[in-house]
Amino acid sequence: HDPSMTRDEAGAEFEPDNVFLGDIPPKMDRANFTSLMRVREQEEWTRGVAHAIAQCVPLYQELQACTKSAGFFQSCWAENQAFWKCMDKNKKNVKEKLSIWRANAHKEFSQHMSHSSNEPPLR
Repeated sequence: HDPSMTRDEAGAEFEPDNVFLGDIPPKMDRANFTSLMRVREQEEWTRGVAHAIAQCVPLYQELQACTKSAGFFQSCWAENQAFWKCMDKNKKNVKEKLSIWRANAHKEFSQHMSHSSNEPPLR
């Protein structure tokens, strides 16, 4: 177990950070927004996967211990399944969180555009 990780982090769900990491810059246009989203989404996905791995470390350690004592991987099928099930569940959670995050960012950006006069509001 990673000692740098507090107890509630271990059971906590992944929460992505605000897309804009603060307020939307007043001069931001759609092209800037699109490229920002690309970068931020990659960052948040990376954070999310790291979070998923952290959740599943104990199962991974069990798998390693089993493999070491059994001497070969095939006899640790259940441990292997448990680890990957944990990873899939956590990655699915990250994907769901990120799609809500993406929708909120687009909504926030559209509101920003309709308040600034330099582009007609989206229909």
